[in-house]
This record gives sequence, structure tokens and C-alpha cells, in this order.
Amino acid sequence: MKFKSILLVFFAVAYGNTPVQILGISSASAQTKANSAPSGQSKANKGKIAMPQPVAEEPLDRSRKPLPQPAPEIRWAEAERWELENGLKVFLVPNRKLPRISLSLVWDYDPVLEGSIAGVSNITGDLIKCGTVSKSKEEFDEAVDRLGLTLTTSASSVYASALSRNVEPVFGLMSEMLTQPQYRQSELERLVKQNLSNLETEKSNAESIAERVLSKLLYGANHPYGEIMTSKGLKSIQLADCEQFRDQYLRPNCAYLAIVGDIDRATAEKLTKTYLSAWPKQGVPAQKHALPASQQGIRIVVVDRPEAVQTVIRIANTVQLFPGSPEVIPSSVMNTILGASDARLFDNLRETHGYTYGAYSSLSRNPLVGQFRAFAQVRNAVTDSAVREFFYELNRIRDTLVPNEELQGVLNYLNGTFSISLQNPQTIAGFYIDQERYKMSPSYYRNYLQELAGVDATKVQEMARKMIQPQNCLVICVGKGAEIGPKLKALDSDGRIEWYDWNGDRAEDPTAIKLPANVTLESVLNQYIQATGGAKAWSKVKSLRTVMSATLQGMNLDLVEIKQSKPLASLTTVKLNGSMVMSSNLYKDGKLSRKSMQGERSSDVEETAQQALDALPCPEIEWIAQSNGKLKLGGAAILNKELCARLDWTYLNGNTESHFYNLSTGLKVQTVRSSKGPDGKEAFNTTSFSDYRDIGKGLMMPHKVNISMGPQQIEFLLKEGSLNPKLKDSDFIH
Repeated sequence: MKFKSILLVFFAVAYGNTPVQILGISSASAQTKANSAPSGQSKANKGKIAMPQPVAEEPLDRSRKPLPQPAPEIRWAEAERWELENGLKVFLVPNRKLPRISLSLVWDYDPVLEGSIAGVSNITGDLIKCGTVSKSKEEFDEAVDRLGLTLTTSASSVYASALSRNVEPVFGLMSEMLTQPQYRQSELERLVKQNLSNLETEKSNAESIAERVLSKLLYGANHPYGEIMTSKGLKSIQLADCEQFRDQYLRPNCAYLAIVGDIDRATAEKLTKTYLSAWPKQGVPAQKHALPASQQGIRIVVVDRPEAVQTVIRIANTVQLFPGSPEVIPSSVMNTILGASDARLFDNLRETHGYTYGAYSSLSRNPLVGQFRAFAQVRNAVTDSAVREFFYELNRIRDTLVPNEELQGVLNYLNGTFSISLQNPQTIAGFYIDQERYKMSPSYYRNYLQELAGVDATKVQEMARKMIQPQNCLVICVGKGAEIGPKLKALDSDGRIEWYDWNGDRAEDPTAIKLPANVTLESVLNQYIQATGGAKAWSKVKSLRTVMSATLQGMNLDLVEIKQSKPLASLTTVKLNGSMVMSSNLYKDGKLSRKSMQGERSSDVEETAQQALDALPCPEIEWIAQSNGKLKLGGAAILNKELCARLDWTYLNGNTESHFYNLSTGLKVQTVRSSKGPDGKEAFNTTSFSDYRDIGKGLMMPHKVNISMGPQQIEFLLKEGSLNPKLKDSDFIH
């Protein structure tokens, strides 16, 4: 606090302003003093410095907290505004502190139900920056790089930022994007493939699964907020669909442009008229959507992830909270008390009970329909207990008044964060767009702090009762169904659990799925061995070499895997662009060596023993004899709507591997590895196997392998498989 005071005094002396003026805020008392100050000086005092008169100070009573001061009045410069003949509304917020300029374009059209081509808006938003009539994607990217331009596009907005000296070519490039678009089939195919890859990643990401299922069930599949992208829908998108979406909705007459930075009104107005007037306006189709049906009772939905050790929890209900509504500010206070960082949910579920690393809530405002949600990720074993604590806190803020000290602390916090946000001119520009877009009062943001100061405990409770519906809500839990499902039944209003898959479609109850009585650990392994060629054929394989290729973030990866059974040795090498070695794992003479660009990593006894088995062309043959009780039949699971047997391998250090075998085909379809990172959090790597083909002698191997590691998704394709190649000792070195 002392250091802050010194800074404010320094700025006051340097710039001739009071500390309060430096912040752009004036209190009522400071304004009164300014109005009562003399407008001039007497001739006798002319040229002299007026010395302050001594003021008697009252003793400071440190036993009492200072009373809250009157809410300050916010003042900032008015934005310049004009409108082009095509209906584009422009706001200018000058900021001469840095030689930079930014352009923020926002489209305002009714939410669109995309139906069988859900995802077309996402693809269209990306295509905006993928070339124009006169520039290919590569040429357009080069132009962006030459300008040092930061550029992002979507179906709802465009943002561009660069040095102000490049402002005219930036306008020129944006004009070319918007007025001379040309979408290309090659770019559409690339974006569809990229989104399909993202979908594969989402299949193994519990947070993504929870979001997909929550959206579909809360809003309904026939609501624009409830439809989700699917592989079938993405593959159905044609170039004409994207062009039609662009021509119907991405028009200037439903757009707002905010210009922020080192530029004056005359220049900005000239540039907008020169470069954006040719963008033709057109009627934008209106969309009407019924409000989603409200939840009736507590509805518990579980998405089964049989390999998971944690559960992702979402508790949600829809709300009617419109931008600019008088309820926005008090409801924000309520939600901050409940679910901000280090707030009630956090304190209860993390600090008091130790169920999670963090528990939070959010409240979204929307002109169509908003949403309240509470969320966390907890251990499977405490999922039902965590949901009970969520309900306890949701009911507590509805049923009891917030203590004044807790309320005042949150008001102070929101006051400070709002004031700090005003330092960013982009925030001010957003205020002006919001005010016009949502028909808000011109004084809405200027009176924000006064409205905030007027929120009391009664108003907080009123908002809690309106926005939070713990007795009529949707509860999504993504975790190990067999472990969490039975305990959650007691919390459901009907006493039953609804099971869904990652696409938000009905699924079977995993607790009711049983393996056939004749299925054993040995039978599963033997069925796999037989399905891939048989033990006799595999015994004739003395060595094996496979080459797989993949692309990761534009880089070509070659995975070269060499295996030899006699003598037991294996080498796995990952190369970049066919030459640069990224990493290699070598097992030889009973030792495991791992090298990467970061250096060599040691391996424990169990890893080495496991690698000894994986070094074999068909490890399952040895698993039968050498599992030593570590490999066990874990139960049944449904993967891709097929009944699978799960085999679990547990290491002494707590890490696990689960292998899933399709009981119809006998083939392995997935392996999930879990391990704890340095921070103690559980990490999962999921490997999916498909497209089994004969590589010779009747032996089958998967030709497509998908590996999910956190947000990264890599698809490997088998390029070459060689049986019994002539390998030497020199083939097994890093």
C-alpha cells in the first residue's frame, strides 16, 4: 500500500494531476472540493505558492474498520461513431500511448440451426482468412506476415492488430477478405480434416465430452445452442454451404466495427469509407427459436469412461438473463460469492473436503437464453459426496442472507477488477458496441460502480433464487460408470440414472453389462492371437519392422519401429520430416534406454519388464504365461457400440494400463494408460487401433493407430510392414 501511494504521488508531480484523476475516477467528495475552489488569485498572492493551512487530525481508531466510501463516478472519453451507407456501424476509441491499431469486427445475427451440416459456421469462419480472389492461402499468409499482423477470424468476429504505420494496408487486407472472398475446395478439405481430428481428441477428453452432452441435453438437439458437430455432419459440408452461410449472415448491415489505437477521426473515417463501403449489404434472415424446456427435478446423467479415475461434474440450468438487464450486476455479485476462485464452492470442495483441485460456477447472459453452471473434477470415489456438497452450497446461497463482511469483500473485488479493466481501450470499445447492439442505456457502464455499490444481501438472495435451480437441474457426470453410477441414484429425483455416450445419445447401463460366463483372461488373449494369425504363425516371426507416418501441427512425423524376438531387442524411433530424430526407445540385453531431444530418461524395473514383453511381435502370447497376476480380467465395456472385454495391468507405482478387446472380432481396439504427473494430477494416453490388414503369412496388424495425449491427437498410418527382415546388432543403437 505504501509503495502504491508513492507511485501515485510521483505521477501527480510528473503530470500535474491528482492520483484520483490519474485513475480516471473522481469521488463525490473530490468533485465537491473542485467545484468550491477559487477560480483566481488576488493580486497580493499573484506569483506566490499558496501554502496549505494546517488541519487538525482526528486520532485514528484502529479498532474499527474504515466505512465504505461513496462509489466513484467513472469518466472516459466519448467514442467517435459513424455509419457507412451499407449499414456498417463504426466506433473509434483513440489511444496514443502506443503506435498500434486494432480492428474488432462483430457480426450480430440470430443464432442459426445448422442441422445436418452442423459445423458449417465454424468452417466458414476459418475460411475467411484462407485466401481471396487475388491471393491464395499461402499468398494471403505472406501478406499477413509482412504486416506483422495478428489476425483471427470466426463466424461471429474478425480481429486484426498491427503497428499503426501499417493501418492502411491492414484496412486493405481486411477489405479484400470481406469484399473479395474466394473459398477453395482444398482449404475446405483441410479444415474438415482438422475438425475431424479434433473430434477424435474430444472422444478421450472428459471435459470436452461433458460440454457436448451438457449442450445437447440442456438445450435440445434442435436448438442452435444444443446441436453438436459430428463426423457425419462435417463430412457432409460442401463449399457451397459455406458460401451460402457467408452470403446470408456475414453482412455489413449486421456488423459493428471498433477501431482502437493511434489514429484520428478523419483518417479512420476515410479508411473505412475507402475500403469497406464496397462491401454490399443484404437482408439477413431472421431466426426464431423456442425457449428450451426447463428441467423438471434433478436429472442425473452419466457418461461412462471405464478407464477414468476422476469424474467431471457439471450442474446446470437455463436462465433468462439479458445483456443490459438490471439483474446482470447483482447476479454477477451472487455468482462471484458462490463460484469465483477461492469462493464458497472452492472453499468447500477443495479446502474443507479435499475432493478436487478447484470447484467453480459461471453465469452467462444471452439475448436468447443463458446458463448457470457449477463444475469441478473429482475422484471417482467421492463423486456422489461432491455432488451433495454442490447442492448444499447452491441451496445455502438461496436460503440464507450473505454476511455483510463476505458481501463487502466481493463488492470491493468487483469494483477493483472493473476499474482495472478500463485501462484497456478495447474494453471501452466493447462497451459502446454492447450499448448499441443490445439497446442498453448510454449510462449503463458509467453507472456500473454506483449500481454495484447498491447491491445488498437481499438482492443477492433474490438473484440466487431466480438464477439457480438446484431442485430442477441437469447433472452431468463423466467418469467410471460402474463406480459412480450406483451411488448417484439416490440423488436423482426419480431414483434412476440415465446413461449417454459422448455424442449425447442414449447408451447402455455399464453396470448391467456382463461378460459371458465363458469369457476368461486366457480366452480373451487366445481369441486375439487367433484373430491376428495364430500362435503358430507368430512363432515363425523372428524379426519385424514397421514404418508408420503421421502429421502433427504441420510437421511430418515418421515412426520407425524395429522389433526382434531372438535375441530379444527392440528400437522405436520417432523422426521429424524423415531425418531429425525426436526420440528413441531402445531395449537390449535386458536394459531399457529412452532418449529424446531433452536428454536421456531413466526407467524403473517395471517399465523395463513391460518393454521386454512389448518387444515381442505378439506380446499377448507371453502375457498368458508371464503376467504374474498383474494382468487381470477387469470386466465388460461398450466401445463403438460393441461389447468388449477389459484387461487391466497395474504397476507397483500405481500407474495402470487397460486393454480393450472386441469380443465379436477378437481384435484389440483400445489401450488406455494412466499415470500421475509431477503435480499429482492424473494423465491419460489413449491409443485406438483399427483397420487391421494382412501384412503377410496371414498375420494381421492395425494400419491405423490414433493416439490422444491431452489436447494432442495424432493419427499414425502403417506404410510398411516387413516380416523377418535381416537385422544386425548395428540396427539396435540410438
